[in-house]
Amino acid sequence: MRLGVYWRSFATLGGAPRVAMSIIDALEELGHEPVVLTNECDMQLYPTLLDEEIWCARKNLLSRSRVGKVVDAISATFLLTKRSGHLDGLFLTGMYFASAPMKIVSDTKIILYVHAPVCVDWTLDPTLRKISKKIEGKLYRSADYVLSNSKLTRNTLREHLKLDSEVLYPPVDTDFFSYSTKREANTIVSICRLHPKKRSELMIEYFKELKGNNRFMLAGFLEDRFTEYRRRLMEIAAQDNRVSLLFNPNDEEIKDLYQSATLFWYIYAKEEFGIPVAEAMSCGSPVVAFRGGGVSEIVANNLTGFLVCSKEEFLERTAFLLNNPDVCRQMGIAARKYVENAFGCDTFAKRLQKILIHVFYGHNSELGFVGRDGC
Repeated sequence: MRLGVYWRSFATLGGAPRVAMSIIDALEELGHEPVVLTNECDMQLYPTLLDEEIWCARKNLLSRSRVGKVVDAISATFLLTKRSGHLDGLFLTGMYFASAPMKIVSDTKIILYVHAPVCVDWTLDPTLRKISKKIEGKLYRSADYVLSNSKLTRNTLREHLKLDSEVLYPPVDTDFFSYSTKREANTIVSICRLHPKKRSELMIEYFKELKGNNRFMLAGFLEDRFTEYRRRLMEIAAQDNRVSLLFNPNDEEIKDLYQSATLFWYIYAKEEFGIPVAEAMSCGSPVVAFRGGGVSEIVANNLTGFLVCSKEEFLERTAFLLNNPDVCRQMGIAARKYVENAFGCDTFAKRLQKILIHVFYGHNSELGFVGRDGC
């Protein structure tokens, strides 16, 4: 089948475009013909897209202003609606509301893969909020099928939009993010999208309270517009010579960091999934993370790492792993096995194929979805 995959921007690094690329790869593996739809794309960041058919709404880079985002949304909706009739189906990994106008002009099957629910703005007037919820719920329901990237996302859709969905966890390329025994002693690594709302600078502050000959590496994609946040991170990091920063690392650099880490830190408890956590575990790094969000669905507490509820517990568990390398190594081995079984690309592709059979042919026996109660 000829199946489209939409994500708004393949010109930045991050978990969302990585997931979209995983869907594209899985569709090819299953013998389908994927088509990439986007507003922008950078072939240097995503060289494998050179081999794909790409429909681009805009040739220039996105404007990061609010006006620019509105223009991008209109451009994307127009592109998707115009081209939907040329596809057997389409995965929307963003712009979920665009399914409504698409269904008006064609009978293309639309699958929403929701990794960051929009849901209503809670700063709105209660009456407007109620209206917005109804509108948003109807727009989402215009799709033929809805997938969530975690139980947290599924529950958010249920709570706010009364919309049910199936959970399909994003995959991890366990061949690329391979297990490694070459660890740098007493080295803590954290990789995430560096955004003010994620408060990554707190990890630097936490690290300063750890005594001993330890090192901390914080890395991730940082948008150009966050110049003040970049300055603040550099200023805080400069206060401790054990701290290093790496902005906008490529995949090889990310993998090297995972493989060199004694352990991996993650503090953002509201993440819908948390792909860096699963990738770090795939490389054999145990995780210390705050309980909550999708991360709690990735880390098996006391087996592949520790889920904590306070800064004190966060630092206590970190010190324990640093002082007990054998325990740290065993947790790393367990983390690798866990990711292979739960989040491997083969597992993802098999589940995706069952979903496609269900959507296109109506067969729903033995779907084996992840995320149902009790699973």
